[in-house]
Amino acid sequence: MDNVLLIISTQRLSCRSINYAIDMAKKRGSQLLVLFVMDSKLPESIFRKLEDEAYLGYRPSEEAYRHLLEEFEDKGKNLLKEIKAMADKEDVPCKTVFREGDFFQECEKLLAEEKIRTAIVTRRKRSSLSRFILGSDINKLMETANCAFEVFDEE
Repeated sequence: MDNVLLIISTQRLSCRSINYAIDMAKKRGSQLLVLFVMDSKLPESIFRKLEDEAYLGYRPSEEAYRHLLEEFEDKGKNLLKEIKAMADKEDVPCKTVFREGDFFQECEKLLAEEKIRTAIVTRRKRSSLSRFILGSDINKLMETANCAFEVFDEE
């Protein structure tokens, strides 16, 4: 059975993409595979930005870092449960996957492991210049993956 893959993360989420993925899987008679990637570098970048903006004035503790990761993990797992319940309500077979690590690497691994027909992802709001200079994980995935991509812009 071909899978429709919905990729979400702590930084990439759209209600439109969730509904679209469920509808697509239903119309195709496919399984919906939902991947939540918790970027383990995100708390570090948040704390670095707070330090740079002088909001904290000191280095947050390791405990604060772990607490933020735990909160992201809880939110991610709850979101996966909600999406699974939405898919179940529509009689769409749904499998959820939670991974922690680098967004691009974790998506690339899952794309290699599963038979994906279409991947649906939300793109964060950024300028074209920013994407060009800093690169885009989604653009890299689209170049390397052997499936179609549907990209939603952040709401």
